[in-house]
Order: sequence, then structure tokens, then C-alpha cells
Amino acid sequence: MLDTNVFVAGLLWFARRFDVLTSEAQLAEIRRVLQTKFSKEVPHLDRARLLARLRKAAIMVQPRAAPNLSPDPDDNLILAVALEGKADALVTWDKADLLKLKVKGLRITSVKPFLKGMLGR
Repeated sequence: MLDTNVFVAGLLWFARRFDVLTSEAQLAEIRRVLQTKFSKEVPHLDRARLLARLRKAAIMVQPRAAPNLSPDPDDNLILAVALEGKADALVTWDKADLLKLKVKGLRITSVKPFLKGMLGR
């Protein structure tokens, strides 16, 4: 378990080393997930601070349209941000849909291989 401050510091450390792309739609999804799944672990005030720090640290992307590449509409929104923001990689745990996709110009990878490559191990 990570203390909220450690969690936020980790996100900010990551954002200082990489261009982290997000959108208002993704921030709304993060807010919903924090409220519904982590309300006890992350109090309301900490959720608000986390979202404010994420908004400040990330590059905000407003995609024009979401591609229809995944059966999950939420995944298509993430893909839209990655493509519009010209991301080199999209890092995910989504084995059901995203990791199966092949998208020209975008490397879709899971967390472990991404971190191994990032840390050179």
C-alpha cells in the first residue's frame, strides 16, 4: 500500500521523466474510479489534490475524435489521446483489448516491460 503522498510523488516523478498525456475525459474517469473504488483509501480532499496535481503535471490533450479500434469505448478515448498527442507508447494493464491492438506509430505495452525498458533492467 502506498500512502497518498507517496503515490502522488511517484506519479509526479514519472511525469518529470516522460511526457504524460491525459484529457478531461480521462481525468473524469480517474475521479469516478477514485470515488467508487478507492473512497476509503483516498479521502475526498486527497482525491481533489491528486487530480489537480495530475492536471498540472500532464500534457492536456483534447482529441477531435475517438477511433473505433477497441470494443471498449473507454479504450478508444485513451487511444484518441495517445494518437492526438503523438505518444510513443501507451502503457496499460488491459490484456482483454488494448494489448491485442496493433496501431501504426504507437507502441502498446504492459507496465512490466515498459518499466524494465525504462530502468534498463
